[in-house]
Amino acid sequence: MALTSALLVVVFIIFMLASHYSAQLQLNEMGKDRTQRYVEQLDALLDRKAHRMEAVARILVQIEGVEAAIRSGNKDDIQQRIAPYWETLREESAVNSAVVFSPTDEVLLWQGDPRIPPGMLEKFRIDWQPRSALACFDTCELYVVVPLELPGWGRGMVVYSAYLDQIIQHFHAISKARVALAVRRNQSQLDNNEHYLINWGSEILTASVMTKDIPLLVELANQYSRADVFNGLQIARDKRSYEIVLRPLQGAVFPRQGEVYLISDITAEMTQHETLQRNGLIFALVGLVFAEVVLLTTLWGPLNRLRIMASVLPLLATQKFTYIRKELNALQRDIPFSDESDILNSSALRLSHLLEELQSELHTRAEELEKKTDDLQAEKQFVQSILDTAHALIITQDRTGCISMANHHCGSITGYDTTELVGKSFFWLLPHNEQLPDLRFQLNELVNGFRNELHHESAVVRKDGTTVYMAWHHSLLPNVKEQNQILSIALDISERKEAEERLGWLASHDPLTGLFNRRRFGEELQKSISHAKRYDRIGAILFFDLDQFKDVNDTSGHKVGDELLRRVSERLSIEARDSDQIFRLGGDEFAMLLREVEVDAVGKVASRLCDALASVEVLGNGRVHRVSTSIGIALFPHHGEFVDDLVANADIAMYQAKTSGRNGWHIYSPDEHDRERTHERVYWNEKVKEALATDGLNVVFQPIQNIEENRLSHFEALLRVFDEEGQPLPTFKFIQSAENSGLIQDVDLKVIDKVLLRKQVLERAGVDAVFAINLSGVSFRNPDLYDEIAHKFKFYNVNPAEIIFEITETSAVEDAVSTAQKMRDIKKLGCKFALDDFGVGFSSLYHIKQLPIDMVKIDGSFIRHLPEEPEDQALVRAVVEVSRVFGLVTVAEFVENESILEVLMLLGVDYAQGYHISKPEPFDVIWPDQRLNLETGTSISDSKSRRGK
Repeated sequence: MALTSALLVVVFIIFMLASHYSAQLQLNEMGKDRTQRYVEQLDALLDRKAHRMEAVARILVQIEGVEAAIRSGNKDDIQQRIAPYWETLREESAVNSAVVFSPTDEVLLWQGDPRIPPGMLEKFRIDWQPRSALACFDTCELYVVVPLELPGWGRGMVVYSAYLDQIIQHFHAISKARVALAVRRNQSQLDNNEHYLINWGSEILTASVMTKDIPLLVELANQYSRADVFNGLQIARDKRSYEIVLRPLQGAVFPRQGEVYLISDITAEMTQHETLQRNGLIFALVGLVFAEVVLLTTLWGPLNRLRIMASVLPLLATQKFTYIRKELNALQRDIPFSDESDILNSSALRLSHLLEELQSELHTRAEELEKKTDDLQAEKQFVQSILDTAHALIITQDRTGCISMANHHCGSITGYDTTELVGKSFFWLLPHNEQLPDLRFQLNELVNGFRNELHHESAVVRKDGTTVYMAWHHSLLPNVKEQNQILSIALDISERKEAEERLGWLASHDPLTGLFNRRRFGEELQKSISHAKRYDRIGAILFFDLDQFKDVNDTSGHKVGDELLRRVSERLSIEARDSDQIFRLGGDEFAMLLREVEVDAVGKVASRLCDALASVEVLGNGRVHRVSTSIGIALFPHHGEFVDDLVANADIAMYQAKTSGRNGWHIYSPDEHDRERTHERVYWNEKVKEALATDGLNVVFQPIQNIEENRLSHFEALLRVFDEEGQPLPTFKFIQSAENSGLIQDVDLKVIDKVLLRKQVLERAGVDAVFAINLSGVSFRNPDLYDEIAHKFKFYNVNPAEIIFEITETSAVEDAVSTAQKMRDIKKLGCKFALDDFGVGFSSLYHIKQLPIDMVKIDGSFIRHLPEEPEDQALVRAVVEVSRVFGLVTVAEFVENESILEVLMLLGVDYAQGYHISKPEPFDVIWPDQRLNLETGTSISDSKSRRGK
């Protein structure tokens, strides 16, 4: 009850404060509106005064004799004509000065003491419209300028000025508000004159009521700041209320700012405001008293009943339900409506019945819980039996790491009895190493809830001192004792650890030979270089490359090749010293690291190794394969202080050994000419390997035109390789290096893959296209060439009849019989053959008859100057005639202009190829609509290739 009354009082106070605040805001807004209204009235009076002065200025010439005097320019005459009227103008219009200017700006009249504002006349001359301005010097004046136009005389000006005293008095008469006109002064210009407002920096020029306004403003200037009066001051004087507001006089800024002090009598407004506040307070107090009386009358009965119920309800805890219901029933009322006390009484009765039912149910649940406890004990024993039979180490530990439970399998793994483990620290089972403190920290994070689970692997020390490797999984289990229990489960991973160690061995060893691999070679070589530099010793690396090893794989299979590599590694191990290390770098490349060696002895070691490897042989496919090797030698630190430099120099030396003859050795020499030549060979050899490994081979297509029908017949696929910056590499050097290194066969097969894939894309899109593919003569030494090509036709499922293989004349005649047989076998697949570069080293036309070709491509050296060289024309004519006899078509290469094409037509050549027809272009330039299909086809092809492997 008391709290409710206090709340009403607080609401009353808040309401009164809000009411007062709102009334004050309304009073302030009224003051702002009144000030704005006064400013607007003052502005209107100034405008009206300016218009009247304009009218007075215009009637100047109407004074008798003034116009003639102005035309004559007689200043004295003008002065005499105006003099009789001047006092009248000053009294009636408050004009205090007048100036007349001729069209040439000559002053014809200067009456009074005018101080025309600067720039006023210049602005007037822009549009010659009447203009007014305020200027405040010792006093504030209103200046008006109007045009003076006389026929035949020109356009002059009349300027009038008037004091503002009359306007101030007029404003006071209209608004009933008093106003004081002032001007801003510097502090140095102010003294103790009664008209000076020193603290506000102003001098009062005039006021509506000088005797009252000036003393009042001087008094206020000593008490308040200028900002206060600008925002409006409310004061009380002689039982009257006034508001004083400072406002600048708009437009009066030269040479000093003019301003007005508006003094308004607000006694009526303040009286009304105070009356409203007083009446509001009285009504609010009456309302508060009335509300308190109503509240007391309404709540007295319910509160008394609530007090009785409050004394009965605690008895519910004593389970005296009958007594409680008797007391509550006595409070029941038989009335048509109910209040909150009746609702609470009914709820208390229902609660007593509900609690009585719950107590009865609680006894029943207690009996059931006892039975459940027996069942849980049986389940616990069942779970324990499962834990004991599970083939996993299972323990629980408390937050300190103390083992509280261990299953039976834990004992069989560790050798300890479970009773020996309980109470021991979990870390007692683990070996002491640098990982133990970190594991303690991680388990502590698990216990404190910073992680949900923990996985780790560690050894477990068994009772007999041996170790077994376990994979642990720790998780948190809540305990009824409000302590965190850790469940730790471990599986035996000893076999997996052994497999990982085996993989670690494979990371640094070659699985075929058991020798160290290339990765280990780099590490050991770096250590040896550092050792040699530190102790001023000399070491050497020997690079071995088995000669013609690829032929062993091609003729007898990879199984025989692997056996040969193993025997080579065994022989090198026998020949090496204990301090030497042997490595297999990959393929048929080996290396030997001599940590310390005399320079003179290196050659002897290499010779001995060449002789030893020459005795290695292996039987395969009815053949005996013997080993010869080329050895490149680089000394360190003489030939390089870094691994990459030494490897490159040893590789250079090895290629020098191959160039000098097989089964030999060569010590690296820094001779510049030799180095440059060898570096170039190594560079191109690496480019070929890189292009094959990274799919860096690209193909472009050059159209070939049917000369007679003037249409494109087919396209020749040309190899292109680019460097890291996207610039094309010389194709001739790339192919030459591939042929010298024996990798041209792989290059040819890669190019066939790329062309057949594009052929597949075009056929699926319904586009007809015939492609010509170049084959190296070296590829025809491959005994599996037919099988490779047949497999690719089947894989890509393209029409072989639209594929032409080109082979150069010089390559074809190296082993004409064997080459011709392979060509016949491949032609059975349905494809065609063309003899490329025909005429190079040309001596007879015998090869046209011997080889199963369909097309002859005349070498470009006979075509370039065909229009000017009769000999070339005769040769081409002979090739065309012989080709027709054998049913072959002819193609001219290097057709670079129209004149060559015309001569070829006369000579009967069937097809033309060259820049005049078209330059080689990428696939997506010639067939732009198939670019997306090509990308999709590439992905599918790669996927099939991986599945095939």
